[in-house]
Amino acid sequence: MGGGGAERALLEVLKRLNPLHFEVDLILYRNKGVHLKAIPDYINVRSVYPKGEKSLVEKLITHTPLRERYEARKLQRLIGDKRYDTIISFMEGPAAMLHRYIMDYGKFNITWVHTDFSRFHWSSRFFRNEDQERQFYQDVNDIVFVSHNAMSHFSLDVTTPRHCIYNIIDSEAIARHADEIKIPKTDFVITFVGHLSPLKRPERLLQAIAILKQRGINVTGWLLGEGDLRTELEALTNELGIGDRIVFHGFQSNPYPYISASDVLCLTSDAEGLPIVVQEAMTLGTPIVSTRCGGMTEAIGDGAGILVDSTPEAFADAVEKLFKDPALRVTIAQAARRRMTMFDPENIMRQIENLITGGPAGA
Repeated sequence: MGGGGAERALLEVLKRLNPLHFEVDLILYRNKGVHLKAIPDYINVRSVYPKGEKSLVEKLITHTPLRERYEARKLQRLIGDKRYDTIISFMEGPAAMLHRYIMDYGKFNITWVHTDFSRFHWSSRFFRNEDQERQFYQDVNDIVFVSHNAMSHFSLDVTTPRHCIYNIIDSEAIARHADEIKIPKTDFVITFVGHLSPLKRPERLLQAIAILKQRGINVTGWLLGEGDLRTELEALTNELGIGDRIVFHGFQSNPYPYISASDVLCLTSDAEGLPIVVQEAMTLGTPIVSTRCGGMTEAIGDGAGILVDSTPEAFADAVEKLFKDPALRVTIAQAARRRMTMFDPENIMRQIENLITGGPAGA
């Protein structure tokens, strides 16, 4: 239960499942993560690796067929004689791989996809080959995608029924958390929130700020998140001559005060499904500038944000436009808040509950 968007989305679902109607076992690969304490008490949490990490002996099991047999047996022992009406793997990759081992333990099997497979098929490395992964998606009863874009770009050739169900956003809770602390600022701030990884391309924000500086427009950049690229990005700020304009805030368990205080949220990724941070910025009224990736056209259509090409120059142009036009920032914020009705929690939970109980589901 790390700090990613899929984990936050899962928490929102778990908090809304009525314990009088559903008995839920949440099976984690590792018993660790910043969101562990937020799991509701009525959820039965179990872990394949309950200590959070593999033992030394377990780490030495690198031969793929042997590791598969070992983890399948651990998971099956964990479940024991229990059987389920519905089994859900809420993410591609490791969750889907574990799901393969226990499909016979459930009457109905559903899996979630949070990314655009055509641009970022990251989950493939957890399977022996594409045929094994394709067979899993063929064998489940339903595949749920977090955006229509992710659904239309699913690159595996399977005949399994598909639905699009958006992630839940708790606008009231986000607004409440945003007011918990006041983040001081004096400059125009553009913010990146996410894992500092090659896929997310955070360097584009730094390069855009350098371009704006050359144009005589001084803005401050906030980066919220950790990752392998942090040291490299810190060096890049010095190379670009913007070290005094960038603040690395690290991972924030409550990013909402920072998003709320920002003038612009930049999504610089090469690939996404439908990133939760964008939905969170929308509910807080922070204008969004984003690459044309994943479900961004769905999320910030109708003037609820600005879509740009995947270049630092395009980001710089969009930020400059917002910097010089406060009225445009207000207009975008208003459009974004209106568009948040598409992420209505009650409607989304109705779709999810219908799906897992065998009724009509999403679009």
